[in-house]
Amino acid sequence: MSDAPVLDLLGVPVRLQGGDSATRERLSLWYAAFPRFEGPWTEAPEARSNRSRSTPTAGLASGRIEDRRPAQDSRTEETLVSNGPSASGNGRGDEPLVLNALLRRQGASEGSDAMPTKEKPAQGAAEDDSAAADKRVCWNVAVDGRPATQVVGFLEAIRAFNHELLHAVMLRRRSGFYIHGAVIAFGDKGVVLPGLSRSGKSTLALAAIQRGGRFLSDDLAVFEPGTGQCLAYPRALKIRDECVPYFPSFADQFLGDGEGRLLPFDALPEATVMSQVAVKMVVLPKWSAEESPEFVPISSGKALLRVAESALNFGAHREQSIDHLSGLLKGTRSYRMTWREPHHAVQRIMDALAES
Repeated sequence: MSDAPVLDLLGVPVRLQGGDSATRERLSLWYAAFPRFEGPWTEAPEARSNRSRSTPTAGLASGRIEDRRPAQDSRTEETLVSNGPSASGNGRGDEPLVLNALLRRQGASEGSDAMPTKEKPAQGAAEDDSAAADKRVCWNVAVDGRPATQVVGFLEAIRAFNHELLHAVMLRRRSGFYIHGAVIAFGDKGVVLPGLSRSGKSTLALAAIQRGGRFLSDDLAVFEPGTGQCLAYPRALKIRDECVPYFPSFADQFLGDGEGRLLPFDALPEATVMSQVAVKMVVLPKWSAEESPEFVPISSGKALLRVAESALNFGAHREQSIDHLSGLLKGTRSYRMTWREPHHAVQRIMDALAES
């Protein structure tokens, strides 16, 4: 695991580690669109010594990054986010400390785990047994020197892993204003789609890609107040069962099933991912099979309140949070959208952008 690539997540050097080859391949699918970290980084001393002994959890569950975030710290997370050392530095003006993130199946031997594949098993019973067994497997998640947590089932494990990793990246890159939402772009015009789960963010993002749009994220809008740009956080698109029929051209490209279904980036056109974009529109999506589709302009004040509800670190920026939200919405047009069919909904967005 010592030769695992170090990726660039919002300027933070991150090494993704899996306990076996199959888990590493799973993680590589989720994070395939992130670039390699360019430039030097520093290892935590514990990580260097532990990894030299080839221990599965080298430098993660037991290692501490003393000047980053000790495992036991009396300060609140909001204080750490707002007042700690900036971005990916280690607080001494040296090279940034690499952020280690581990997902390990308990009792796994090298290459023993099964990957979701495009091939269907010969017997449905075997597939059901495999899925049931996967739900009973216990996983260890350890990120950035914090104590390892145990999670049962791969879907819960990948959720915990993604959550812990994002939390650690947010603590490293404190300048960002983070919003639960998708970010897409047409040309140089960015669109933020804030909202809770099941509002259709990922489905709309994939529909936008199919209509020539660019992709920054389907779940996290990262606004940099200093530049006025949204930055990319491009994890693999996750598409639920009920949304798969909207994308027949990708039918044989999806991996996994249910809540664990994702679309690998190699199934998408080249240059799909855009590194940053200025926001020109905010659309509040709501999927509904019963309500009539609508695309209604709303005031910037209403948009600000709704986006604030989706903010992940509003309290961390304290009185500056409203300023950051105002900066995000400055010069944008805002809409409330109820939709049933994603391609029609994306066309409404494109038409509105063309009018702006």
